[in-house]
Amino acid sequence: MMRNRRTDRRSRNRTEIIATAIIFLGVVIMAIALYFGTADSLNTAQNTMERHISDLKKQCNDYDEFLTSDKVKSLMRLTEQAEDVGDTLALLPDEEKS
Repeated sequence: MMRNRRTDRRSRNRTEIIATAIIFLGVVIMAIALYFGTADSLNTAQNTMERHISDLKKQCNDYDEFLTSDKVKSLMRLTEQAEDVGDTLALLPDEEKS
């Protein structure tokens, strides 16, 4: 009977040691996964941010080019209108020019 108690204690101790080792191993694996997962997520977020910033810069440049071309078109229209006014004034008699 004494031997059964001793073997029961030994098997419990072994079971506790094995359970503790498994729990510790699980914690270590989770910590490693957290470390690498966080690093990968940060890297992905950085790449995504750089891509979006690049796209925004391109859109801003395109919009600036659009505004510049719009200003050029407006100036060309004003120039054409001024030429039309000059041509019209040249055709008018001197009395109507004033």
